[in-house]
Amino acid sequence: MISPYHDLPPGAFWRSGVAEAGEPLAGSLWPGPVLPAGAPIFTFGDRLAGALHRGLHAAGDRAIEAEPPPPDVPAEVLRAYGWGQGSARTGPLRSPRELAEILGEIVGRRAPGDVIRTLGSGRAADLRRPGVEPAGFDSAEEALEARTQHLAAIAEGLSGAAAVVLCLSRATPLRDPSIRAGLPDEARALVPGLRAAHRPRPDQALSDLAAVWRDLRTLAPEARLLLCLSPDTGPRAGAEAGAQQAVLRLAMARLAARAGRVSYLPLHELFTAPGQVGRMLGPDGCPTATAIDGFRRMVFGTLPVPRAADPVMADPETAEPEMAEPSDDLACEEALYEAFSPRGQA
Repeated sequence: MISPYHDLPPGAFWRSGVAEAGEPLAGSLWPGPVLPAGAPIFTFGDRLAGALHRGLHAAGDRAIEAEPPPPDVPAEVLRAYGWGQGSARTGPLRSPRELAEILGEIVGRRAPGDVIRTLGSGRAADLRRPGVEPAGFDSAEEALEARTQHLAAIAEGLSGAAAVVLCLSRATPLRDPSIRAGLPDEARALVPGLRAAHRPRPDQALSDLAAVWRDLRTLAPEARLLLCLSPDTGPRAGAEAGAQQAVLRLAMARLAARAGRVSYLPLHELFTAPGQVGRMLGPDGCPTATAIDGFRRMVFGTLPVPRAADPVMADPETAEPEMAEPSDDLACEEALYEAFSPRGQA
């Protein structure tokens, strides 16, 4: 008796079509390279975005640095203050609403001061990115000035981008009734009442992504938008994280289908394929060098000869320690003060 499956191609079976497919599987979901070698790329998002940014930088590609790190400062200090986590010091962005609101601040639809809060200690914090000044700012005025400079740097960096890579893992942000903004999980220490804004809905996620694309067309008129679902769910996990990602994936697909210069980049499918366990993602969930090469091959089609990694942008999980006490806040502050002082900049 002849099996009814004898004439089916290998791609029709789970093992050969998915579990062992790896990059060919991602290739079947991706139309091909979209950027010429050397195209400047701006990255936004969560931990995956930071890893892709560092990977592009280490390989000699044009990873846009909207807020360049100061020279001669140890990598641990830079990471502690938010550098090396993407093209700008936004802090982790996990939902499209968070980026939509940031871009809304840049184009003037939102007030930057909405996310500045004075703490009980008398110091002030930028709740969108509490990690950029862990000890807080001296005043709300100082925090607002720093945020204004941050937004101007993002706008300048985006103006020259050929592509914006957006890596997200949540459909909805966290919110507090007293704050008119979506905030990251990292703000929980400052705002204990943070909770999901609402149950994830494809229509709302699509609306947020469409708002991002609308403002990017103004701020980065020549850029393509490459959307990818991140395997990094941050501190949240379980069934809720799966629902958030499913809704976000659907919204990304819908925007890509209706907008000419928007594409869905199947990194999640490439990195989490069953046959790629341990090859694309390390034990900590960060993409490996093989995964970064897969991303670059998908975007550019070729892999230029890599240059030595810049220690400033090295992966925080694998970089060699450069300070005896990386958690020493005083050492961090002294290093940054030295870098930004008139004598240090001379």
